Amino acid sequence: MKRMSPVPRPTLRLAAALLFAAAASAQADPAPRWFHSELEAVVAAAQHYNARSIREDREFLGAILSDGDSYTFTVGAGRPRQDRITLRIEIPAGTEVVAFWHTHGAQRSSNRYFSAVDTALVERSQKPFYLADFTGTLKVMTPGAKTLSGPRARRLGLPARSGYAKGAVITDTAGQPIRIATRD
Repeated sequence: MKRMSPVPRPTLRLAAALLFAAAASAQADPAPRWFHSELEAVVAAAQHYNARSIREDREFLGAILSDGDSYTFTVGAGRPRQDRITLRIEIPAGTEVVAFWHTHGAQRSSNRYFSAVDTALVERSQKPFYLADFTGTLKVMTPGAKTLSGPRARRLGLPARSGYAKGAVITDTAGQPIRIATRD
């Protein structure tokens, strides 16, 4: 696997209009782990941070970066019990953002769904966005995927506004849902 120069190139700032105030910074690890696929990098990130996210009721969010041959992840942490996060992602030279991933914190029915902020990020970036939730389910929201209407969201116990989404459950090669750790 090719290793990248530590010289950063443009910084991707996830817009404040999409991700609200909570100070955090996400950077590629100084010695990042590289994976063979986007999904392997997502699963590694989710397995590492989901249990802590639930325990601390804190969102973690990052990007999946690729150098064309392999994949790694970045991470930033939100504040406990605040369901929001803003972060800067340093994009090392020779890599590009191919997807985003995040956790949603503690057990709340709304934390099983992609929020309207999440779906807006997907549409704005035109990149897939993965979610590991408190049940251990890993889902993905892709550009153009269906969102819930306000009335449908309300029937599911969410605020009665459009933009929420269920996402698609990620499965393994045998068709079984990929399970993410919920406890340390």
